[in-house]
Amino acid sequence: MTGAATAWSQAPAENPYYARTNTFSIFSAYSGDSSHILLGKAENRMLLDFGAGYSRKLLLNRIVNWQYNGELLPVALESDPHSHYVYN
Repeated sequence: MTGAATAWSQAPAENPYYARTNTFSIFSAYSGDSSHILLGKAENRMLLDFGAGYSRKLLLNRIVNWQYNGELLPVALESDPHSHYVYN
């Protein structure tokens, strides 16, 4: 019994690198207030997103982790400020 356990523990691993073949995800994003952006400032804007994603591993070794990703964003709600001008 001991000899069999020793032989099994010395067997090399098939692939020392591990990543799931298929990955499913859901995500959301929310911004209740605006922030500074690269070319200016946007005030009173809000954003709400919901989506899902899928990823499939194609090749994994010590040099490359090659995969493709797909995402669906069926809900993207954006609230922009309205301009109100009052002329006397």
